[in-house]
Amino acid sequence: MHKYIRIVFCLMLPVLVACNLANAQDATPTTQETTSGGWFAYLYNSTTDALMRVDADGSQTLYSLGLEEVLATTYELSFNEDGSRVAFCKRDYDEATGIVAFTLIVRDIASQTNLLEYDLGASTGKTCSLGRQAYVNDRVAVAVMNYSAFDTEPDTSQAMWQIMLIDVTTGTLISQIDSSSNIVPYAGAYEGSQLPLIQHSTGTDVYFVFAPFGGDGPQSFPAFVWHTESGSVESVNYWGLIGMSALDTGEMALPAYDPALPAGNTGGPMEIYNVVQVVEADGALGTTSHNIYQTADYLISRVQFINNGQQIAALEYPSFDPENPNNASLRQRWVAIDRAGNVTELLTIDYMTEIQPAPNGYVAFEQTYLDEAFTQAHFVLRLVQDGVSTTLAELDTTDRAVWSLAWVSPTTTAADLPPFPTLSQ
Repeated sequence: MHKYIRIVFCLMLPVLVACNLANAQDATPTTQETTSGGWFAYLYNSTTDALMRVDADGSQTLYSLGLEEVLATTYELSFNEDGSRVAFCKRDYDEATGIVAFTLIVRDIASQTNLLEYDLGASTGKTCSLGRQAYVNDRVAVAVMNYSAFDTEPDTSQAMWQIMLIDVTTGTLISQIDSSSNIVPYAGAYEGSQLPLIQHSTGTDVYFVFAPFGGDGPQSFPAFVWHTESGSVESVNYWGLIGMSALDTGEMALPAYDPALPAGNTGGPMEIYNVVQVVEADGALGTTSHNIYQTADYLISRVQFINNGQQIAALEYPSFDPENPNNASLRQRWVAIDRAGNVTELLTIDYMTEIQPAPNGYVAFEQTYLDEAFTQAHFVLRLVQDGVSTTLAELDTTDRAVWSLAWVSPTTTAADLPPFPTLSQ
């Protein structure tokens, strides 16, 4: 029985924070088959600290993370397999000293109580990363940066960075690696200009990347896997690519650029992705991929397995036309490619949308604005199953509050799926 893995990044200042807008489904083995009747999602409001559970029948329940300083993005929330608990880094800043302290919190959502408060230490330049896929089998993987090359008074008594695996039940450290071990085969890990970010954990293997500080940077990052039982670390392919998606069978979907095929125009310093590629089940340690979809009218941003692994959804932006820069005839859209090579349009977008897998379909979370000043936001959560769309929640805000899709119930992968056909050129 398998679940989806979803990876994407978003850029935030003053550091680059990996966030899964479109590709961040918790991807650990599950012992329960997910049905639409038991399906639910969480939305998080980064202004009010509200956590809303939305069930398949549209019923809604409000919770809180118990924070005075709310989390900036849902990338900072990592839910366990059944969505009953959530882990995150709590930040405490001392204005007088400039010292930042972090505590790893594991919270039981229904009872609204903290099950674990693990001290991660403090320093002037400290950052903390969980990602959405860090909480598995009562273990949480967390990465901290204690100081960087940009700190004027770094606390060098600590390791520059640490990646830890923590037992939630006992509240103890299972294992860790840090910058002093010199174990990561990448020189940039020790320069202090890149920070570690957790991408995915199986409970024993922890996948992570090193990403640069700041809001600009490449579209992919050096990626590694830490085998916590043996203590070894090795490089892996694809896990550092913005917008990739994977099944835990090892099959991966990637936005990519093929110079042999026509491509659109970004109109700026962005990557040109004109194809969707699939890597077969040799997975992260494999190197071969093949094209399954191509476009020159649009630029592919990210991809997501949906519909029990039977389709791949791709988010596309219209290609820039320098002779008609204000052309509104083409809109952002999601398309789906099935395992017979058929392509269908799922929806068009006016502002922002996220798609995640759901049983026999997908869930879409759409954000639009009702005014030109971008102060009246409108959010819609829709569940699409077997081609039937059901609106589960509609939310309006007038205080610039932003709701985000934080988690959805894991979806199993259909058995004996055929491979995606290679695109003929």
